[in-house]
Amino acid sequence: ASDPTKKLTWNLTRVATATERVVDVYDEDVLLFTPGWRLLATVTASSSATADIESVFSSSYDNYVIEAYDVRGSINSQSLQVRFKKGGSYLTGNVYAQRASTESVSTGQTSITLDFNISSGTGEQNFYRLTLVKPLDTGKSTLLSIQGANTFNNTRSSSMGSCTTTGAVQGVRFMMASGNLTTGTFKIY
Repeated sequence: ASDPTKKLTWNLTRVATATERVVDVYDEDVLLFTPGWRLLATVTASSSATADIESVFSSSYDNYVIEAYDVRGSINSQSLQVRFKKGGSYLTGNVYAQRASTESVSTGQTSITLDFNISSGTGEQNFYRLTLVKPLDTGKSTLLSIQGANTFNNTRSSSMGSCTTTGAVQGVRFMMASGNLTTGTFKIY
């Protein structure tokens, strides 16, 4: 570098004595120690009508992964749902479709259902991983791959959803079909 005050230090304290480690440098730009996933935001629900993830979508990333866990609603046996924000507001019309791995496609829905019959009690454990594919592509439907399960009455393993309204995603909203989100942690990478 043209600035002599910049330096790079290699810390070799974790390499055992008389051990050689080889570092190959390929002809490609690399950011060292950049994790495969970078945590962009965490939203925690606490007696909230919704949990919204916004202001994180940029052209820096092609895909986003959202992890949700410990989700419970204020009313027993309700479904966890998701909607997308496009054009400045969350879409509530019949613009969503989804399909579980063993079910037929359901179209014309007002949201995508991630899981059914979620318990309002504290004994249930649940985890969901959603992959949002190219959410800034304005010319195509927004695609959502869903994996997850809960330990109450349901073990939904995988499904997919889409929003047929084109436009860039500006936000993702999680909500229960009825009642508030009592708890829930939502992380986007």
